[in-house]
Amino acid sequence: FGWAFSEDGIHWGEGQSLEIQTKHEVWSDDVRTVLGLVDEGEIKFTIFYTGFEQAPDWNRLLTGTGKETCAIGFLELQIE
Repeated sequence: FGWAFSEDGIHWGEGQSLEIQTKHEVWSDDVRTVLGLVDEGEIKFTIFYTGFEQAPDWNRLLTGTGKETCAIGFLELQIE
């Protein structure tokens, strides 16, 4: 997912890209929504996100007839 940082919410640094699932840790082929960022102190953070546990059928999901399930994953990282 993409992220950027701002000290004041007006002036933003250049956007960065972060891979939240590496090839050996993939549980979801379709990461959906970043839910939150928790400051753990000492420049360490936990990011929570949702992802589909099986391939989504977007046409059915958009019409409210999809039965796909999603779950919440998390990632711990240190920003330097």
